[in-house]
Amino acid sequence: MAEHSKWANVQRCKAVVDVRRGRLFTTCSTEIIVASHLGGGYPDSNLRLRMAIEHARGVAMIVVCTNSHRNRTTQDLRATLSQYGGNLGETNSVSWGFTGRGQLPVEATATEEELLEHGLSAYARTARGLPVREQHNVYEPQTLVDCSSDTQQIILLGKMRDVLDDNNDVQNVFHNADLPDEDE
Repeated sequence: MAEHSKWANVQRCKAVVDVRRGRLFTTCSTEIIVASHLGGGYPDSNLRLRMAIEHARGVAMIVVCTNSHRNRTTQDLRATLSQYGGNLGETNSVSWGFTGRGQLPVEATATEEELLEHGLSAYARTARGLPVREQHNVYEPQTLVDCSSDTQQIILLGKMRDVLDDNNDVQNVFHNADLPDEDE
């Protein structure tokens, strides 16, 4: 009898989340359809359509973690993301929107011509003869989602990134949000 009650509770919680997600999807898709009918199907010439598409896009994040306790880390990330209105996708579910690159910051003693010469001679795979300070793996977004008009989303994203940065298992966080500069 307890299993039935547990499943009923899970089913009820999932139903509420599905209804919210369905309403959001319906609202966004309706706005896109109406905007395309009124002003044409090209976002470059239709401002309303461009704004509807930008509003429908979500901020994608790649969270790089280093830990041997994968299940615990996954549960921590899932709880943090759902607390701030996000959800945890499958492994590599948003990687299509990012380009992985290696980054080698070098000392400022080398000129741009020397850097270009070293990069071309080694096909930019090694940095022979250059004083490399450190090496980073970064994920650069292929497209940015403009969040400058939604202050609530900016605040939530900032709080979520702070919580993720405080997590000992999280090594780095990359996102595709185009946030306004701090000093503006």
